[in-house]
Amino acid sequence: MEKTVPEDTITHDLTIRCSQPSPLQIAANRRNALKSTGPRTVAGKRRASLNSVTSRQLIPAELGAQLRARGEDPREFCRLHRDLIALFQPHDVAGARVAQLLAETWWEKARRIRQWVAAGQPRCYDLDARLE
Repeated sequence: MEKTVPEDTITHDLTIRCSQPSPLQIAANRRNALKSTGPRTVAGKRRASLNSVTSRQLIPAELGAQLRARGEDPREFCRLHRDLIALFQPHDVAGARVAQLLAETWWEKARRIRQWVAAGQPRCYDLDARLE
């Protein structure tokens, strides 16, 4: 005697039955979907935008050590880096690396501007008087 298998059943080592969800299951799914609306605040949306970044370590340890040696706060650099990632939203490793290079370049330029401002007025010599 042959065993009949319904059309919506796949038999291998495991039996999988494809059936429609019950009305109670559909109602439960809809109630659960209302709860999972995603982030609502700006901070939550910014945090969620970083989900595509594969590594949670945003800066290399050696860069953090260099920043600390110069008396700078690595957390400030991390904030700049996170903001750039949130702004440009890289989708691959190359894009994330470009965002890091941009952050490093931006940070270096800001450091040079701070040093230039701290140095005070540049010395201006009267070149006309020297020519005469």
